[in-house]
Amino acid sequence: MRSWRKATPKLHSEAALCSAENLEDMIADKLLVKRLHAVLETLDPADREMIHAVFFDGLSMREYAKQLDVYPRAVVYRVERLLKALRKML
Repeated sequence: MRSWRKATPKLHSEAALCSAENLEDMIADKLLVKRLHAVLETLDPADREMIHAVFFDGLSMREYAKQLDVYPRAVVYRVERLLKALRKML
């Protein structure tokens, strides 16, 4: 007959391994976010405002275009260009 106590160390070690992997993922995510904020600070203020409005404030590109009184396609183009530049910087 197997005792549950014999299986417990294995469960604890598996939990510790999962916990360590989660911790590594959390640290990697925090470092990436920190890098992203640093890269965003290097952008032109108008570009930074656009990225903030669309991705952090939740405005649609159409809504943001209406605020700027420009065509929505102009905002889409600028956001695509900015994302491409951000990917290179990261």
